[in-house]
Amino acid sequence: MGMVKLRIVFVTLLAAVALDAHAWSMFGSKEGALRNRLSSGDKLMARADEAFDKADNKKAIALYERAINHFREVESADPTFMDGVATLRIAYCAGQWTNAVSAVNSAAKATPADEDDDEEDDEEEEEDVPPVIVKKTEPEPPPYDMRNFAHDMSEAKMLIEDGNLSAAASLLIPMLRHDPTNREVRLLVAIVRTRQGRFDEAIVALEDMCGRREDLPVLLALSGAYAGAGRHHDALLALDVAIRLAPADPNAYMNMAWLTLSMPADADTFKTAETYYRQAIKRGAARDRTLEARLGLEKW
Repeated sequence: MGMVKLRIVFVTLLAAVALDAHAWSMFGSKEGALRNRLSSGDKLMARADEAFDKADNKKAIALYERAINHFREVESADPTFMDGVATLRIAYCAGQWTNAVSAVNSAAKATPADEDDDEEDDEEEEEDVPPVIVKKTEPEPPPYDMRNFAHDMSEAKMLIEDGNLSAAASLLIPMLRHDPTNREVRLLVAIVRTRQGRFDEAIVALEDMCGRREDLPVLLALSGAYAGAGRHHDALLALDVAIRLAPADPNAYMNMAWLTLSMPADADTFKTAETYYRQAIKRGAARDRTLEARLGLEKW
């Protein structure tokens, strides 16, 4: 069997940053990826509908746009997926988006406009005064308000799960500037950079965190960044340390199974991967049907 194409997803790790650790899944079927994307779009659509019902039209507009982007990705990948449900979702969200925009425009028109007569009087009173050239400088960003920390962390995690990485970074970077030593924020920023394909940046940050104190979430994230960069041997070493650090946790075993299949095959590849997979299941991991199919364990 040839090399397995690598795809890293950091969905479950996000809930584990502070205390517990959950694995990133390096692989997945196309159908599973489309279902996840469709599900994320459905959640955004539901939130948009709720905002629209409450007449919070600006929020509804933003959420409908995000939902449409998710559904378009599904439609682009497979227009026939689930009988073309993504196309139907796009049409619905587009209609609701139009309604919300119309409501916002109507509210703006209802606002009293400045009287033109006053403007004309001002223009007549103006004298010929040489213009004063003022050099514009970029204002410094206001200091981060730590009272928003819990809300911003929750929002950033949701944005990462939705695949809205730029928006997540815009929330996380001010937090990191305020407190560069915050491991939770640094870990999320590294996950964002990995998801963006900026593996070297993520590796530098995560290696520094490991150098200060090894813990399971950082090791799992680091192994994901290594794998994304094609440094499979380093990913394997990171997972080996994770197993020794937390031998009862199933996630590193599960990822070891997938990582083994991604490396050059030998006579023991499938046997080794199956051993890691069974160890993960023994420790409480949910069964992975895609992995079982690759290992020939459909009837297990």
